[in-house]
Amino acid sequence: MYCNLNNIKLMKKFTLMAVASLFAMAASAQSVQIFSGGEVVGQKALSEVDSIAFNEQDAGKAAATLKKSYITMEVGEQVAYDKILDMNNLTPDELTIVSSDDAVVSPTSSYLEAKAEGSAVIMVSYIGVKEPLRIVVKVGKFGVMVVDDVFTITGRGTVSSGTISAGGFSVGQTVTLMSPSTSINPITTVIAGIEMFHKTVTFATTGDAVGLLLRGVDKSNVERGSVIVGGTFPEYGRNYTIKARLYVLTKAEGGRHTPFFAGYRPQMYVNLEDFTAPVTALGKVDGETVDMVLPGQTVVDIEFTFASDAAAVPWTYLGQPFTLREGGNTIARGIITGF
Repeated sequence: MYCNLNNIKLMKKFTLMAVASLFAMAASAQSVQIFSGGEVVGQKALSEVDSIAFNEQDAGKAAATLKKSYITMEVGEQVAYDKILDMNNLTPDELTIVSSDDAVVSPTSSYLEAKAEGSAVIMVSYIGVKEPLRIVVKVGKFGVMVVDDVFTITGRGTVSSGTISAGGFSVGQTVTLMSPSTSINPITTVIAGIEMFHKTVTFATTGDAVGLLLRGVDKSNVERGSVIVGGTFPEYGRNYTIKARLYVLTKAEGGRHTPFFAGYRPQMYVNLEDFTAPVTALGKVDGETVDMVLPGQTVVDIEFTFASDAAAVPWTYLGQPFTLREGGNTIARGIITGF
């Protein structure tokens, strides 16, 4: 779906020129704009650009590196185009706007309308520009963080610390806590507070090192390697069988000196933790089924299977990177391609 807008005139300028300056000074900069009630209620400049799939609901598919804007909206919210143009320091007279997923974000004659939770990329073309402006739009509260430490604040509750790897979190947001321990079921809770650099904040985003105060969660239910997710992406699962594309490091790269075979039991390092991951199928190298994998080879459809009675199994999703380790040394790098 698209719409052509003629002679759009900006009604007023917002004080977001710093965002435009960041784009001009550093191609790797990215700005997260948070909308509420159609108004910009917050912004944050990031020093790193995320690789975000064109439609994030299709996890694990080819991603495009976006060096423009990233905005979040709520279902039913409307954001006028003049505000989007303002935040990118643009004043074109004619626009063509296309959404990668109309079911999530739909363009109308004068504004974007959030239809359902999810994500979409808005392509904004205008006269005189060869490369369209690409805007990632997240609808619904969304965020991912792997816990690297947990502690208790007397009188307040359990705090989980880590670095937000995708999306963002806000106070009052409902999240799911998923422990690698198979004896602990996922827990739905609410973020009661966020602390960053010893300061209390109401919102934090990708790349921020934070402490999340989780309401009503006992410290015994949180451990290093637990995953905190707000929203529906990525689609995490406690998957006992994992298929992957794997590159095996050579001896010169610090990897193994010898090949490995089916039954090999390396440590899979994922979500900041090591998990014993027996190889149950070796997959293919250059399209041919193999009975051993040599250092320096790339193997596809290699299969790892965790024991059904394992005390801990990592939460994983399609497209998730991981490494294999042996004796504390990295011997291979992989991407999850199936379950």
